[in-house]
This record gives sequence, C-alpha cells and structure tokens, in this order.
Amino acid sequence: QGDSGGPLFDSDNDALVGVTSWGYGCADADYPGVYARISDQFPWIKEVICSSHGSPKPSFCGDNPPPPSPGPPAPPTPTPPSPSPPSCVNDPIDWNDSDGAFYNCDWYGEGDNCATYGDEFENDGKTANKACCACGG
Repeated sequence: QGDSGGPLFDSDNDALVGVTSWGYGCADADYPGVYARISDQFPWIKEVICSSHGSPKPSFCGDNPPPPSPGPPAPPTPTPPSPSPPSCVNDPIDWNDSDGAFYNCDWYGEGDNCATYGDEFENDGKTANKACCACGG
C-alpha cells in the first residue's frame, strides 16, 4: 500500500537502520510494519550508490577529490603611512587656571579633570577646555 521501501531511521545515531518490508494496512498503530535490516547489505548498497552517483559523491563513498587549492596567496596590502598627529600647542603655552600654577594643562590632562573642571576657573580669558590640548583646546 505504499509503505514498502520506507526508511526506519535511528535519529539518535543519525543512521538508516532498516527499510519497510511489509505490514498489514498502511502505518497502522495496531499492526506495526515489518522492517528489513540493511547492515549486512551495506557493502552492496554502497557499491551501487557510489558507482552511479555524480560528483560530489556522498561522504560514505570516501573517494571525493580534495577541494581545489586556493592558489598562491595574494601579496600583502601595503600599510599606508600613519598620518602625523595634529600638532597642538597649549594656548597660552604656560596656561594655568585662576587657582594657580599647580592647575596647569598637565594637571587637567589627568583623569577626568577636563570634564569635571574644564569650563571653570578661567585665566587669561580662557578655561582649560579652550587653552589646553589635553582638553581639546
């Protein structure tokens, strides 16, 4: 009735273990099908399939040609020269904030000082965010 030749597949082991031979009715739960074990016929099945199958052959045939070699490697792409860093000079060169010489551009360049204090303590008409390279000035 159409079941004959159908697969009995072991999904736990990803393997075909039998084919339907015969049964009563079609997929009747009260009358399970009778399956033929194929393991002792595998050499013949392999020979028939592998001798008539086009390329690429199934992996169990074992005689697939290796993939083509990729050829010679491409020459390395030259690394472009790094651009010179933009020159930045503190303006004025010896700027410090209104609290004294200790709070100069070097001090502002440490930690989060530019973000925290950079718009405060103006001196010479500039804050650290305008005068110091470290703060983007």
